[in-house]
Amino acid sequence: MEKVIKKIKSINNNSNICIFCIALIIILSIIINSASIKTELHIHILIELIIAIVGICVSIIVFNTYKICENNYFTFIGTAYGFISLFLLMQTMHFNSCNQTVNHINNLSILVFIFRMYLETISLLVSFTYLNKKINLKKTLIRYFIILAFIILLFIFRNNYKWLNDHNYLTIYWNISIGIVFYLNIIIFFKVLKCKKIFNNKIFKLMYNFIAFKIISSLCFFIIRMGTKYGDLFNIAAHLFKLFSYFLLYEAIIKNVLKVPLDTIFKNLKIKNEKLNNQNLELKKVKKKLKKSRENYQVLVESIPEGIILTKDSKIKYINKRILELVELEKKDLLIGKPMEYLGNILNISKTLNKINFYEKETQSFFTEKEILRKDNSKINIEIVSIPIKNNNEKYNLYIIRDITGRKRAEQIEKILEIEKLTEKIKTEFFSNLSHELKTPVNILYSIIQLNDVHIERKDIKSIKKYNKVMKKNCFRLIRLINNLIDITEIYEGFLTPKFRNYNIVNIVENTTLAVYSYIKDKNIDIIFDTEVEEKYIRCDAELIERIVLNLLSNSVKYGKERTFIKVNIYDNKDFILISVKDNGIGISKENQKNIFKPFMQEDKSLNRNREGSGIGLTIAKSLAELHGGTIYLESTLGVGTEFIVKIPVDQALEEACADIEVSNYKNIMDKVYIEFSDIYF
Repeated sequence: MEKVIKKIKSINNNSNICIFCIALIIILSIIINSASIKTELHIHILIELIIAIVGICVSIIVFNTYKICENNYFTFIGTAYGFISLFLLMQTMHFNSCNQTVNHINNLSILVFIFRMYLETISLLVSFTYLNKKINLKKTLIRYFIILAFIILLFIFRNNYKWLNDHNYLTIYWNISIGIVFYLNIIIFFKVLKCKKIFNNKIFKLMYNFIAFKIISSLCFFIIRMGTKYGDLFNIAAHLFKLFSYFLLYEAIIKNVLKVPLDTIFKNLKIKNEKLNNQNLELKKVKKKLKKSRENYQVLVESIPEGIILTKDSKIKYINKRILELVELEKKDLLIGKPMEYLGNILNISKTLNKINFYEKETQSFFTEKEILRKDNSKINIEIVSIPIKNNNEKYNLYIIRDITGRKRAEQIEKILEIEKLTEKIKTEFFSNLSHELKTPVNILYSIIQLNDVHIERKDIKSIKKYNKVMKKNCFRLIRLINNLIDITEIYEGFLTPKFRNYNIVNIVENTTLAVYSYIKDKNIDIIFDTEVEEKYIRCDAELIERIVLNLLSNSVKYGKERTFIKVNIYDNKDFILISVKDNGIGISKENQKNIFKPFMQEDKSLNRNREGSGIGLTIAKSLAELHGGTIYLESTLGVGTEFIVKIPVDQALEEACADIEVSNYKNIMDKVYIEFSDIYF
């Protein structure tokens, strides 16, 4: 084990030295052979070959350390630069084979240079997405192979595209691309600065200097392309800065994909080795601790607040002190060896134990709660947990009995507290809504009184009449609010008693609908009434039915669209009469449909809402339907419309020959319409 650790450590410490030595040998070779290097082209080719070969070597290291490396960012960069280096190698070989010069490059070389330049820059930009994202190496390789294949195919069939063979066009695009890449490198530089907290100090400096040298190199190339008399000097500087930048990047990759994982492996191996040594020492102490531990567990089991019983073949083998306290006995001997039925009779839980025995046979755990009566007639709540245990093919059963009286009391207090919180919330919403509903019409009335004083002085009777109508509408609104408050209070207190008589339900609904139509016929609202039966006598309170229908119609008008269409239908279902009020309004969301009949429930609860209302109308309507033994339910789609359906039971014993009782006259119904529609402003 120690030899392996030393070997890994040696590899870890010397990996960077090896790369540096290789690079140093190559650079020294350049210097030694500088006498034979007479052209800047040879310098260009040699530096590009160094970068490409070392880049491919680094990528091979990345591929081989992929599974142990946890740095996805540098794994991606290492993979990307493998393909970029491969591209660079092909470019350099082509460049050399065609006997080109730095200032006279053929179209294919320009294309290769442009594609490699963009591929490298885009890869660096994309790499930042892997700072917090896991890399899928297989998918990454496939993507780069596809890009490589695409570029190779483009080169093969480049003769089919004139612009790929236009040297002047490519030269201009090359110059522009160098400027674009220079700008993108500056963006990458600032992205690296933002990652200062993510990278450690050494890696940050390497990446910082890499991008800085790369920008300087790009700037030199850009100056060369723009034209300068110091082109040779800038060319050498550009290549040297490029060489330095690549070696800084390769060092950062090697440190992250090889050095850091090897450090981690070495550290883990060292930790495991120390653990093994410690375990050997611990094993020697285990025997001494076992005896003491057993005694401690015995004390612990005896002192815990839960009662513990261990049984075998339904006979008690062990109990702790808490069980004695629960059964109010003094000695364990009175229970040890006795069947569980004996304990069940003491605690009055025999039926519960029978259930437990069934689960024991099925080798399943069992949980239940029980209230027991003690000798002093006090009641306590206990929780019984039964757990089957197997030990050396012997079956035992462990019972844990807890006194949960305190917990039950706490739960009751918590429930009461929640109810009080909910009540307080409802009160707050109610008073807030009520104050708004009262304040609005009162303010309007006060303002109109002041205006009428002015009109009286001017003897402007027309304006007085006009504002009197507004006063009347707001008085109706106050009457409606007060009636609703009285009704909901009487409903909750059980004081509202319907006056049942035999009425033709069709006439009630039809007259109410016609009265509403008379009120809103000039308001761009269409109402259609239809019925399956011409008359249907049921036992009901006509005024309450009118209020239900008026409330549903006012809701349809209030929440209608610019062109509202309302359809009122009556369906005879023998046992029930169904009254449907359907509109094409704004609809109700599914979330609010569950609570729409609760008091003070509104789609918009803000005080500056567009539609007025106290939020108790539908609550009252449903309660009135329930007083008839029926109910109200709805079907709604948000943005499409809503259908409310009132379901009223029919008394089968009621004969058709019963007399038709006249309902409220037209004037009374219209007064109710004015009141019900008082909070709707057209």
